[in-house]
Amino acid sequence: AAGWAKSRAGTVGDNLGHVYHRIAEHAPKIKSKLPALPSLSSLPSLPSLPSLPSLPSFLRMTGGGGGGASAGGQGGAGKHRRSKSSVDIEMVATASYEYTPQLLNYRISPILSKPVAKQLAKDLPIAMQMDDWKLLYSSNEHGSLLNTFYEKAVGRGPTVLIVKDESNAVFGAFVSESWRKGLFGNGQTFVFTVSPELKTYKWTRKNSHFCNAQMGHVSIGGPKCGIWLDEKLRSGMSEACATFDSPPLSKSADFNCYGVELWGIVVPETTSSYR
Repeated sequence: AAGWAKSRAGTVGDNLGHVYHRIAEHAPKIKSKLPALPSLSSLPSLPSLPSLPSLPSFLRMTGGGGGGASAGGQGGAGKHRRSKSSVDIEMVATASYEYTPQLLNYRISPILSKPVAKQLAKDLPIAMQMDDWKLLYSSNEHGSLLNTFYEKAVGRGPTVLIVKDESNAVFGAFVSESWRKGLFGNGQTFVFTVSPELKTYKWTRKNSHFCNAQMGHVSIGGPKCGIWLDEKLRSGMSEACATFDSPPLSKSADFNCYGVELWGIVVPETTSSYR
C-alpha cells in the first residue's frame, strides 16, 4: 500500500509539472492573440452628476469659531476642548403659513366672510389658528332671542361673536371660554371691528370684566361695555371700554342689531384624527 501511494504521488507530481510547462510554453502565444485593451484616455467620459438641491431656506450653514483652546493644568497632555462647532446649523425664521378657516354649517349667507375670518384667525391663540369656524347661532336662522343664543352657545368652547348694526358697521368679540351664566372669560378674550376697518383690541390688564351672561342681557368688557346686547338681541350699546382700551365699536353708542352670529372654533375634519 505504501509503495502504491508513492507511485501515485509521483504520477500526480509528473502530471502537474507537465501542465505547468505546457502553460509556460503557450502563454506568449495566447497573449499575442488577445485584443489590446483600450487606454484610459480613450474611454468615454462619465456623464456629469446632477446638481444637488439647495438646503431649505430655514437651514443655513454658518462657520464656527475654529479649534478650541488648550486645556491648561492637565499635566502637559495637550488636551483640547471644543469651544464651538466648526459648522453650525442656524434656524432661520420663515414666513408662517396662513390658513383660511372654512365656514361651516350655515344655510343663509352669513355676515362673516372667509377673508375676514382669515384675518381674525391671526389674533386667536396659536392652537386655534388653523381650525375651522362652525356657525352655532344666527339671528337670521334661529330667531332673535337671548335664550336661544345661550342654548346654542353654552358648553361649546371658544367662540367668535359677530354683530352687524343698522348702519352696516360690523364688529364683535372673541370669547376664549365656553359660554355659561354669570361672569367668565380670561385674558385671551378680545374685541374687534370689521367695518369700516378691521382692527382688534386686546386685554389691557386694567380689569377683568370679560364676559357677563345674564337672563336679560349679555355684555363684554367693563365697567363700560365694549358690547352690550338686550334679551331680544335687537338693540345694543357700545362704549369706550377700559378692559380692551377700545373705542365705541358701533358708529353710535346705541344701535339696532341687523344681525347676530356666533361661530364655534372646531378642528378641521381632515385633521381631527391626528389631534
